[in-house]
Amino acid sequence: MRNKVEIEVFKAGKRIKKSDEVVAEELLKVYVNGKEFISILCSPENLEYLILGFLFSEGFIKNITEVKSLKIENGCGHLELREDVLLTHKQWIRSSGCGNLFSTAPKIEEIKAPFFTLSPEKILYLIKELENLSVNFQRTGGVHASALSDREEIILFHEDIGRHNAVDKIIGEAMSKGISTSDKILLTSGRISSEMVSKIARVNIPIVISRSAPTALGIKFAEFYGITLIGFARGKRFNLYTHRERIGE
Repeated sequence: MRNKVEIEVFKAGKRIKKSDEVVAEELLKVYVNGKEFISILCSPENLEYLILGFLFSEGFIKNITEVKSLKIENGCGHLELREDVLLTHKQWIRSSGCGNLFSTAPKIEEIKAPFFTLSPEKILYLIKELENLSVNFQRTGGVHASALSDREEIILFHEDIGRHNAVDKIIGEAMSKGISTSDKILLTSGRISSEMVSKIARVNIPIVISRSAPTALGIKFAEFYGITLIGFARGKRFNLYTHRERIGE
C-alpha cells in the first residue's frame, strides 16, 4: 500500500514542488486467546500470513492445526489457539527495522532437507525476478521483498517495510497453503542476520539468496544449521558464504 504526499525536491540549485509516493506503515496489534501478545509495525497487507509466519518462525506454534481461528478486525489480529497450546506470555514489540526484543524460541537443530544443487545462472535469474516483482520498492524505495522459489520460478512473493515481516509473510502463506519448504529457496532483499537465519532454519529451507549482506553471526548460524547462504546477489555476481556444495559450476 502506498500513500501520496506533497514534497519539494532540491535539484541543481532549484526547489521543485511535486507529488510523491511513500510506503504505508501501520501498527498491528495481535491478540492471542483474548490477550494482547505483540505489536508489529508493518505494511498493512496480508496480515494473516504475517501473524502465522511470526508465531511459527519464532517457535510459538508448530503447525497450522494448532490454530482454531484467525481474523483481522479494525487493524487488530485476533488469534484463537487450541486449548493445549501454551504460550509464554510476554509483551512483544517488533519495529519495522529489526527483530524482536524478547525471544522464547527453543534451540533449532540442523536442517533436514533433500540435497539438490543450484546453478549460478539460476541464482542470478531468480534474484532478477525478485527485483522485477518488487513494484512497491521501485515506486517508493521503502520496502523489503521476500520470495519462495521451487528452484525454477518464484511461487510466493511479499513486500513489507520490515525485512523480518516480509519473510514471515512468506512463511505464513506457505504454512497456510500446506507448501513444503524443505526443497525450496528463499530470496530476500534484506540483510541476513542470525535472527533471519534462525527463521529459515526453523522452516527447513536449505538455500537463502539475498541482494544484501550477511552478518558475521548470520554466517556462523548458516554454517551450523547446514544452510547455503548467498549474499550480494546483484547483476552478474554473488558471494557464496556457506555450504557451497549445493551450488554448481
